[in-house]
Amino acid sequence: MGLVGDKLRAARKLKGMAIEEIAEITKIRAAYLEAIETGDYDRMPGEVFIKGWIKQYAQALGEDPRLCIDLYTEERHASQLALAEQQELQTEDEHAPPKAVLRVAEPGRRLRVALAVAGGVVSLLLIAVIILFGIRLASKMRHRPVTPSQTQTLTDSSSEQQQQPSAAVPPAASSAAMLKPGQTIPLDKSASPPQLAGSGQLLPPKSDPRTIILETNHDVWMRVRADGEIVFADLLEEDDSVEFTFHQRLEVHTGMAGHVEAFLDGVSLGQLGAGDEIADWSWPTSES
Repeated sequence: MGLVGDKLRAARKLKGMAIEEIAEITKIRAAYLEAIETGDYDRMPGEVFIKGWIKQYAQALGEDPRLCIDLYTEERHASQLALAEQQELQTEDEHAPPKAVLRVAEPGRRLRVALAVAGGVVSLLLIAVIILFGIRLASKMRHRPVTPSQTQTLTDSSSEQQQQPSAAVPPAASSAAMLKPGQTIPLDKSASPPQLAGSGQLLPPKSDPRTIILETNHDVWMRVRADGEIVFADLLEEDDSVEFTFHQRLEVHTGMAGHVEAFLDGVSLGQLGAGDEIADWSWPTSES
């Protein structure tokens, strides 16, 4: 049983009402109402319907629908965490060796980790010694005195270079020498790369901000992305409206799509779908 199911069952029994009476009031199947009370959500069609039916059930009993939905969200989150932990434990059990072998292998694993750490420290020390040796060698070579024979050799070489006439370099050759073989001209990185929407589609270039208003005539749960970022994910009540401003693309995932109408800058774009279907809608569309 779940948090919200216990609360709704207790409220129903306190009013002396049967499941069938609630089903008649809310037009929800009695089997789904029983699933809500027992927390058996796998018997129900989807997240959007579950939240909508919990809200209707709570309203029929005079309970706070927002509190009941919050309890359901908390319950589902805890259930998903527990399921993930259980699956992780099962995976570990399937691949783990027998317990006796595990106890023997544990010290060996620690030893391997210790050896790996020690090896890393030794490598760092060796690198430091090599760098220090190179610095000292370079320092000695820099301060090494020049012998008379070396001085004479350097003087003769300098004299020969002065006697040789310098060849005039044509302007074209001088310009070509500025780029070495294999060298490339750096690209301009100031241009920003194209952006992707949450669905993976390439967003159109940015334009002036546009405004879309979504109006409902039924309780509807929806998730909205503006320019690739989720800006809304909640339950809208009947006759609610919500406004979104965007530059490139607006994407809507909603249930009860036939009960949601979109208005772009005050002009109706029609319903997002047909009837009670779950739909994905975006603007601009491929025909826009």
